[in-house]
Amino acid sequence: VRGISFDVKDEKPLEEMFSNVGPVNSCFLVRDKGAEKHKGFGFVTFALPEDAQRAVDELNNTPLAGRKMQLEVANKRAPLADRKRKRPE
Repeated sequence: VRGISFDVKDEKPLEEMFSNVGPVNSCFLVRDKGAEKHKGFGFVTFALPEDAQRAVDELNNTPLAGRKMQLEVANKRAPLADRKRKRPE
């Protein structure tokens, strides 16, 4: 989820909005370590992949706290060991 308004102080409004689509396993706003203010984006994890796609289809460009959010399905990251191996030396 990108474009989250800085007026949103915690995950609750985000979780409430997305729970209307399907069961939410987790929801968090990305922050710098130790910072209270988030960076304007976050992640929502649904119990079912179909719910994640439906959320993108139904809620993309939906305003939250006066700002339109952009949604896309995130790809899983490769394991850390694999990412380190691909780095040029």
